Amino acid sequence: MTEPTMVVDLVEGAARKVGSPRTFPGLYLAQMIDQPFAGSDIVLLTSQLYCQAAVLAISLSTGKVAPITPVETQDASYSLAAIAGGRVFVTRVSPSTAFQLLVADLPQDPQGLMQGSSLEWQEVEGCGSEFPAEASSRIAEIECRVIEYASSTGPDMACECVCYIPKNRKGPLPTILAPHGGPHAGVTLGWYMPYTFLASLGYAVLLPNFRGSTGYGQAFLEALPGHIGQYDVQDCMDAVTWAVQQGITDPKRLAVAGGSHGGFLSGHLMGQHPDAFKIGILRNPVCNIALMAGVSDIADWCFVEVPN
Repeated sequence: MTEPTMVVDLVEGAARKVGSPRTFPGLYLAQMIDQPFAGSDIVLLTSQLYCQAAVLAISLSTGKVAPITPVETQDASYSLAAIAGGRVFVTRVSPSTAFQLLVADLPQDPQGLMQGSSLEWQEVEGCGSEFPAEASSRIAEIECRVIEYASSTGPDMACECVCYIPKNRKGPLPTILAPHGGPHAGVTLGWYMPYTFLASLGYAVLLPNFRGSTGYGQAFLEALPGHIGQYDVQDCMDAVTWAVQQGITDPKRLAVAGGSHGGFLSGHLMGQHPDAFKIGILRNPVCNIALMAGVSDIADWCFVEVPN
């Protein structure tokens, strides 16, 4: 039996600091398509790169990794759908686009994907989402921005926050802080109808990727276990501080809402900062870790994640 070979290892280096270059953070994928080969030596897959999902080409012989979908603009996320007939099909979602199907011809020599060959993506007509005119006009009035800020407690690491903001705002806005669940998951630039709807009503929505989130390297992910309710809470509050300083958030009109670990965080945020929030919404939250350890199917989470 052939021994397995490591192709792409974990990225164990120190987490990024604010302003430092974005290097490859490692692979963060949920699944692979049935036929991921673009050549005998090249596989394609979808992985999270910071606040985006991107399609990556990987050389099995060298372990080299190269994105084949746009990653510089930070305005959308892409997922691999299929490889067939010398073409690659991907889906594209963004804060203003629910779904698009794109196609591109693969180079005759698949190794060109590893050398930066740009693919010419074209939308497949009739396969995307269309909105009514009124909805399209409201969506066009929303700005989505990715900001980065330094963690203010514990190890110095760069955190990111996806912000939905009405373009034609006048003064600081009522704001909803919405921490994600997991905690080892991440918010990517995609289509989130509830957040788009809230922004269309005049709210700002903050979606922080706090320490422990995926897509930012192993050091960033492993910074949270043993510090839940501490580092993640402070990273969320630091995102709020940034939004207040930028004149986006009205600190007197702030709400928090989340589910699962996001519900856990919502409870901790209100408990640790009771004067900061007017409203808290907790969906299936973790409120009693001692009880959860005895009845949950993820009891290991209780022992690994909680403060020592």
